[in-house]
Amino acid sequence: MWIAILFAGLFFFIAHAVFFSARVTRALEIVVPRSRPLLRPLRLAYLLVACSLPVLMLGYVVYALIARPETIGPPDSRIYDYLVEVPFWLVTIYSLQCSLLIVPLDLVHLGLARFGVAAGQHWRWRRNALALLVCAGFLVYVPARIAIDSSELEVRVHQYASADLPADLDGFEIALIADMQADQYTNVERLAQLVDAANRERPDLVLIAGDMLTRAPRFKAHIGVSGGRRARLLMLPG
Repeated sequence: MWIAILFAGLFFFIAHAVFFSARVTRALEIVVPRSRPLLRPLRLAYLLVACSLPVLMLGYVVYALIARPETIGPPDSRIYDYLVEVPFWLVTIYSLQCSLLIVPLDLVHLGLARFGVAAGQHWRWRRNALALLVCAGFLVYVPARIAIDSSELEVRVHQYASADLPADLDGFEIALIADMQADQYTNVERLAQLVDAANRERPDLVLIAGDMLTRAPRFKAHIGVSGGRRARLLMLPG
């Protein structure tokens, strides 16, 4: 079952890369005709980056199914990270953000054009110009948001109320931590910020939802909970 889900996910990434590159290429051809000589190499470069990790992962899975090694996965190397994973995730996050707006805009335009409301070459140009405007906006927004999220830590508080809640759980506080992604890029200070943020809330229970590590076991984190009524979270990156 997990293999089917994995293949479906990898196929989605590749299909989206093909769709997004074709959509942006078409928009540039219509709005900026002079860019046509550059579009083919730019699209190929984008597809090379956007499909690199899915294709490599397909290779890992096929190799694992045939050779059945004890461990299988990408190399633990900064060169691999900078050449494959970092570029892949940057262009993928960017293109997915753009598609979340471009696809609905295209569907609305096609629906209006079907009823003759937004038909004609002028509307077609406007739709593609708007798509390029979305791409330009996210070209600024995505790097800025990544930089902000990488430097700040946000604590979200949610309250759950129920008439059937036992009296012992009245005011019971739970801290949920996930996606710590400990690796060579997440230093001890960053993990300490997370631990301090959880402890400042003085939770009664700490839950770790997963993704403690990005990849290599050598970045393992030892987590313990101690302290009577109020739980304390202790983390020692290894």
